[in-house]
Amino acid sequence: RDADVLTVQRPGAFMLLVIDPSDAVAAASLVSERIITAFETPLVLSDRLLPLDIHIGIAAALPEETPDQALARADAALANAARAGDNLYRVLLT
Repeated sequence: RDADVLTVQRPGAFMLLVIDPSDAVAAASLVSERIITAFETPLVLSDRLLPLDIHIGIAAALPEETPDQALARADAALANAARAGDNLYRVLLT
């Protein structure tokens, strides 16, 4: 969606900031599943297959918080996804 923000923290690590929290879980989950699916095929580099492990952290921007606070929550969700395993996303709404 035009208002949402997707950032790349490092290769394989994304943060998604959803501006309208009314449908945040559904919209962000759909986008995250599409990103993970897009990276399912290993990368071929110098005749080697390199699997790509994707981690995505999602946070909905709350009206009372600053952009930095929302990004900090998205970063915390990203850390949760990385600890939980490969090719996962986590949502942190509050």
